[in-house]
Amino acid sequence: MGTKIKIIFSIFGDIFNPISFTKYIGIEPAEFWYKGDEIPARNNLFRKESSWHYTIGFVETLFFDEVSKIFLEIFEPKIEKIKEYTEVNKLDVKIFVVIEMGKQETPALFFDKQFLNAVNKLNAEIDIDLYK
Repeated sequence: MGTKIKIIFSIFGDIFNPISFTKYIGIEPAEFWYKGDEIPARNNLFRKESSWHYTIGFVETLFFDEVSKIFLEIFEPKIEKIKEYTEVNKLDVKIFVVIEMGKQETPALFFDKQFLNAVNKLNAEIDIDLYK
């Protein structure tokens, strides 16, 4: 099995209505929850904030930019709306890059200007997780 890369786009905050956000941008999330919701399979643990997640599933590739292009196709036309919503509602934005490395394969993490511009406009953080 080869190297696979996926992106999870996450918006979260203390006071946040994920359903309202979904209607505002017109993109359905992979999942969402509200502050105070119980965390499944975690005895008596509850969510500390509300959150909205969109996942671009695993793509078998060594090149992050192949996956970032999919992200940009979906979200670039909505960046100004997302930026406005997150600023007004004091929300945080994070882009998780999850990489499952195949045997003796090392991925190339190249962030092109178009992707970095989107990250900057969204005032987002990038979190990279590597797994063997």
